[in-house]
Amino acid sequence: MKRRFLKSGVILMAVIMMVACNDKKKSGKTTPRPDGDGAGGGEVEPGLGSGTAKPKIKLTQEEKKSYEKAVAAYLEAAKTAEKEGEWKAGTCKEPAQAFAAVASGNPRLFTYGKHNEAITWLHCGEKDKAVAAFNAALGKNSNFAPSLVSMGYLKAERGDLEGAYRNFERAFVADMRNPEASYNLGVYYREKQKSGAQLTSAEKERLRNLKTPQGHYAYRQWITQKIIGQKKKLDYKELALRHLRTVLAITSGSEEPNARLLNLNAYTMIALVYTDAADKMRSQLALANLVVQEAEKLIGEYSERVEKEKLPPLCQGKNPTPMDKAVAELRNVQGLMALKKKEKDLVSGMKSFTEAVSCDPDFWEAHMNIGAIALSFRGYDRAKASFEVVLKEKKDHPDAVMGLGVAYRGLSALAMADAKDEALNKAKEQYEKVMSLAKPQDRVYADALYNMGLLYQDYMSGTSDEDNRARLKKAQSYYEKYAKHPKTVKEAKKDAISRAKDITRTFKIMEQMSELQKKQEERERKLKEQQQKQKEEEKNKESAPEKTAPRPR
Repeated sequence: MKRRFLKSGVILMAVIMMVACNDKKKSGKTTPRPDGDGAGGGEVEPGLGSGTAKPKIKLTQEEKKSYEKAVAAYLEAAKTAEKEGEWKAGTCKEPAQAFAAVASGNPRLFTYGKHNEAITWLHCGEKDKAVAAFNAALGKNSNFAPSLVSMGYLKAERGDLEGAYRNFERAFVADMRNPEASYNLGVYYREKQKSGAQLTSAEKERLRNLKTPQGHYAYRQWITQKIIGQKKKLDYKELALRHLRTVLAITSGSEEPNARLLNLNAYTMIALVYTDAADKMRSQLALANLVVQEAEKLIGEYSERVEKEKLPPLCQGKNPTPMDKAVAELRNVQGLMALKKKEKDLVSGMKSFTEAVSCDPDFWEAHMNIGAIALSFRGYDRAKASFEVVLKEKKDHPDAVMGLGVAYRGLSALAMADAKDEALNKAKEQYEKVMSLAKPQDRVYADALYNMGLLYQDYMSGTSDEDNRARLKKAQSYYEKYAKHPKTVKEAKKDAISRAKDITRTFKIMEQMSELQKKQEERERKLKEQQQKQKEEEKNKESAPEKTAPRPR
């Protein structure tokens, strides 16, 4: 299950405490780090932190006024977006321009102004403008961690995972206390571990030599201990856990809403890493369960704050809050944990996945899991509904297309006449679509081959022997292709081979029956001819004139 990377999407708010008499005279205090509580009516992405940039500068009155004006414009736009239910292009324009003005009018705040301008454009989906602003920020400060994280997120969104990884690592090296950088590295390393990738010696050495201007001693020491000496082990799982625990260390105990969200997401991801490992070592589920218990404490603390702090209750509406989405992620992992038990607990799994979509109705990953379980107990209507949600969120997702095809095939068995034919045609269309979307060597492509065989053999029917021969020939062809595919399931491969042989036997029986039918038809023809000939002879005999004996002379 693919996890979402996080961008440093919180506006870097300078909570300005400076009081300046004029542009030249400055207070002896320093400005607190640019920070933010995600103000903006819950428009912040789930699990995002605050950027953790720490400039040690004193602001003039002019700088303070310029920054406060831009922040006020952003907060006003956020209120509008909350009322309208979304950020629209016009909503972003004023605050984005205000942050651009901060950058152009205040050289020392240039990086923060451009970063915040970019984040504002991202709210409205203006990615090209956002990228331009991020690049401007990085042009001024190439080690500005929040912009590096966001650019990495955008690369991941485009499918450039290696490019995203380089950005996240640069952000981590630049600022080890940037929680989004560590979180995204944890996500990346988890994906590598899940894929079965192995760390090379060269990569281990490269990680060991990572340095920051302040030194990277603790991290390098940990890497060294993991790769040197007997029984030392460094793999992508260990790297993922290291970075996710770093997120917990940074965000635990924080009163900032976004830090709490990121803390919950980190617990969820750690539980997922352990759940992945349960495929080879089921005892890892016990560790995953302990992590989930800690996550549940955070959810309980949030629930206790709802009335006191006037926070939105959990999972109450169609428009999920960031906290709703974070809870949905956790429930989805709990469902996966139930399915990894020695005896799969489908009931608990379905319950958790259903709770996940009740918190986030568009959470496609949970819908995928609901659809898969529904198919297993022939809940075809429910499976169809879930896969359709997935395809709204993830257009042309091969596994969802495959699942929808299976659901249609199941529904065809319950339908009659035209409705049955329509369902079968839709199932066939979905399987064909899978084979056009997936690569020939993909597992889901193999699944489509097998299911096409089933469709032609068991569900479709012909109007003549010739039609049925052609139908079974297609089924056999799909089974044979499936049996040769590198990504088959053992039981399904055995079944496909058996079915292909059955079809061969069926053809022989059909040929024998055809021969018998021909012989029978020949016998009947000859019998009819004989009967006809006999009738004609009798008729001729009856119609012939009677002969009399000659008279004696």
